[in-house]
Amino acid sequence: MKPIVKRLLLLTLLVAMVTTMTGCTFGRARIGVEFIPDPLVINWGAEEIIGAITLSLDGFGTFTLNEIRIEFVDDDGQTVESEHLPQGGALPNPITLVGTLGIVKKTVTLGDVMGSEAVKINRDWWSVGAIRPVLCKVTFLSSSGKPVGSGSVGLKWEPW
Repeated sequence: MKPIVKRLLLLTLLVAMVTTMTGCTFGRARIGVEFIPDPLVINWGAEEIIGAITLSLDGFGTFTLNEIRIEFVDDDGQTVESEHLPQGGALPNPITLVGTLGIVKKTVTLGDVMGSEAVKINRDWWSVGAIRPVLCKVTFLSSSGKPVGSGSVGLKWEPW
């Protein structure tokens, strides 16, 4: 192999290593988001919503998720706003992802992502006139507040 090619390969490897060690990714981070199960079941008799989110980073390097934005949608496609529904905010524990072109995935519970209070079931959700959203949209934000990944999950209300 020619010396110039060897040097370019070595330089590329060094840039990849430094980028990874500093917690950066090449280009814009793209986070894949999958919910387990889909739809999430919200059961009157349960204490909390049981589920998990699988995250993957499409790229090389590492990336830390610091904040989450949560939006609920009703049957008509309108945004549902209620003080009883989780709103998101800073993650209780930031989530670090390793970029391997989406091959390595990390699964975290809903409680780890939204906080233990956000997954507790509120009996007021079944009161007369309460709006029960059918879809939950989740957007993860970087430390600079930019959206880096999003996903949505259906909500199944039991009994309903």
